[in-house]
Amino acid sequence: MPSATFFGVSHVDVLVTDVERSLRIYAHATGFPVRARGEGFADVDAGGVILYILASPKVTRGRNRQPLLDHGIDVDRYQADWDAD
Repeated sequence: MPSATFFGVSHVDVLVTDVERSLRIYAHATGFPVRARGEGFADVDAGGVILYILASPKVTRGRNRQPLLDHGIDVDRYQADWDAD
């Protein structure tokens, strides 16, 4: 088997149903800057790794029947805190 050199991770694809709602966590709540934005996508600079936030109609629910975006995070609370600052 040929040897390979691993240099790191340059980007991560994050499939979501709602790009704008997802940016409330992946950019606004974290403070990571949005580097590019367009129809159905946004690129967020997470400090050396780009998060490609991509709208996908195939994303529905995770194994525990919770929306994949939530992961137990109260997005509306984070938005309220963000707006209050």
